[in-house]
Amino acid sequence: MGASDSIQQGRSTFLEELSEASHIIHNCTARSLVIIDELGRGTSTHDGVAIAYATLHYLLEQKRCMVLFVTHYPKIADIRTEFPGSVGAYHVSYLTSHKDIKDMDMVDSITDHEDVIYLYKLVTGVSERSFGFKVAQLAQLPSSCISRATVMASRLEVLESCRTGNRLENQRLLEKLLIDNEQKSQENMLETPVCFHQGGEGDLEDIYNAYKEFFLNLKAGISDDDLARSFQFLSHARSIAKDLISR
Repeated sequence: MGASDSIQQGRSTFLEELSEASHIIHNCTARSLVIIDELGRGTSTHDGVAIAYATLHYLLEQKRCMVLFVTHYPKIADIRTEFPGSVGAYHVSYLTSHKDIKDMDMVDSITDHEDVIYLYKLVTGVSERSFGFKVAQLAQLPSSCISRATVMASRLEVLESCRTGNRLENQRLLEKLLIDNEQKSQENMLETPVCFHQGGEGDLEDIYNAYKEFFLNLKAGISDDDLARSFQFLSHARSIAKDLISR
């Protein structure tokens, strides 16, 4: 908790935090109380979430210690499904209220006229909201800057919602495609031409595994939000397809 960088030694805050997390992992026991705050900051969102999730998972599964893991990554809460009855999600409760607004034309943002009262009481579940803009107001960022940020946040939420909907639809279509093609590939292998039988059943198994790997990479490429990883999956699927065609 509360890590800071060490620029003189060429160590970023992210490296310092990971070093501390590594020290905790190597030295804690089943009788330890581990408290980790906001692990995963200082890199891309995907990498940060992945590292935070994997670290918490290791502590729960391998070390089996008591853990208080504080994070702003909602995805981390999904780990509850892997440890039912042992892991719970909590947040600090709050109350919100709106000030009376006489002239709506003078309102730059609804956020400017929303009061938040933090109750400092732990309740079950994941928080439905984040109040980063209220902190920005406390820090006295220019109102125009906060208003622009509010609009940008709304656009990003809409974009993410659309992407999630499209991704789910693509996954459903791809899963159907995977099932149909797996059935067809099995049927085709039973009717494989003589030229494919040179190595006997071994060749047929290799072809089946290649088809399976092709569709797995295709599914991963369509589902992954990270463009670089998606490109790698699709490129690998393309190379497998070329190899299958050349046979």
